[in-house]
Amino acid sequence: MSTPSPGTHPVRPALPADDPQETGVPRVIDFGIARAADATGLTGTGLRIGIAEYMAREQAMGLPVTPAADVFALGALAVHVAGGTPPFGPGYVLSPADCEKGLATEPVTGLWFDDLADERPFCVRRSDGREIVIVRLVHAEAEDGPVAVVLSRYTKAG
Repeated sequence: MSTPSPGTHPVRPALPADDPQETGVPRVIDFGIARAADATGLTGTGLRIGIAEYMAREQAMGLPVTPAADVFALGALAVHVAGGTPPFGPGYVLSPADCEKGLATEPVTGLWFDDLADERPFCVRRSDGREIVIVRLVHAEAEDGPVAVVLSRYTKAG
């Protein structure tokens, strides 16, 4: 692995603070998590890799993490950037108990409007009046395919 060049930034998780509309500076975001495929998802006793507010249910439950968790993270970040709150509400953290009880299976409903539901499954209206399409990434499954495939289903080109 190479050392970052002077003036570069270390790789870190994508956060809503990275929104170029907020900072005026675009950033390259890597949604991957580097670790050995056979390594545990724990970084310490009872701790998981990831930021709790953006963690997929399987991560919160300590189950094996698949590429679907990256799709979830992308959707969660998009919801926060577009709507100003994490997908399950500000400060809400998925816990294994919540996941086992089936809680927190739907995103915050106050962000969504569905008057164009047939054409655009989920949209967020920002305070500046622009509408941003948020596809079903927070509910994407591994069998849905890579992020680009999921996104293409909701674009004119797709």
